[in-house]
Amino acid sequence: MVLEFAIPLLEGLGPSPAIDDARAAVALAVTFWNASVLASKRWEYPRVKELNELKKRMRGRQASCDDAATFDLLAARWREYWLDPRLGESWAYDADASGVPRLLCAMALPDGARAEIPPPAEKRVAIGGKFLDEVQIRQSATSYLSFPVGHHRGVIGDDIAPCSRMNNCPTDCWTIALGPQAGAPEQDSRPEGFCRQWRVPRGRRTFVAVMPSNELHADLHGWWRIVETSQWGNDGLDVLGPALISITGYGDRLRMHSLLAYLNTKPTKTGASFTWKGAWEYDPMSGTGSVRLGKDGKLHGRIKIKGGDESTFLAESAPEPAEPIPPPPSYRDKWRRRW
Repeated sequence: MVLEFAIPLLEGLGPSPAIDDARAAVALAVTFWNASVLASKRWEYPRVKELNELKKRMRGRQASCDDAATFDLLAARWREYWLDPRLGESWAYDADASGVPRLLCAMALPDGARAEIPPPAEKRVAIGGKFLDEVQIRQSATSYLSFPVGHHRGVIGDDIAPCSRMNNCPTDCWTIALGPQAGAPEQDSRPEGFCRQWRVPRGRRTFVAVMPSNELHADLHGWWRIVETSQWGNDGLDVLGPALISITGYGDRLRMHSLLAYLNTKPTKTGASFTWKGAWEYDPMSGTGSVRLGKDGKLHGRIKIKGGDESTFLAESAPEPAEPIPPPPSYRDKWRRRW
């Protein structure tokens, strides 16, 4: 792979380059390759220092026109290999016993990255020739939603009934008709927070694949009763009803003091982070927050108001409330109450 990447540089040396010149070309190609891998937007925290230093050296004010052209050539070449996450860990370019130059290069993943080896085929679910654990849905420029094998669950039934029991579950759910008589199913759209499924006419066998849409730690998943805050005190904590926060990854809610909000929750290495949008009494607000599970089994969290205060909070595991948390009010609701 690295040799292919370096071919334009080697070709520029002529048909029989000196071994030292060839090594210098390969060294430049490996340096550019490694710097580009570390700076890739595929990583959560790209490391751009090496690539910026290389760019400054080859395209800065002191650089020659040849160096600038070489940098542009490698940058254009890199676009063909940008999906490869490996680094050139070590390499050697020497002539073999017959005098033919050979490149030996050991590739490795960057620190903190690990390779995921697919599980045995008998443990994987496939529909239409596509393994579900290979499915990825783009969430942002650098993150994807995937469906690990450990979370797959298949149900075979004679009609839609097996799937109807999975409504309002924190998963993405598909029902696919099986057999030669199965027609194209019609999508059943549901509000956010409900599973997505396919309706299949009764009498046809169906397959239901249930796959979680996030990887929130199981110990965080559920509802939590907020019992104290550090900055806003505890008086009036339950003024709108029991202070609660849900951590499920789907349509999460927050109620504390005079705040009602919707949460968008994502897993992190130590717990979960979230953005929120709602209203304090009738004043629209938004912000961010994070939670983690403490050694005491309680939820330790932090919430910040955009452009305002922030506070830590402590919560204990609780059942889902019998009455749904109402939506955040608006200024329109304020004037309706007044008149």
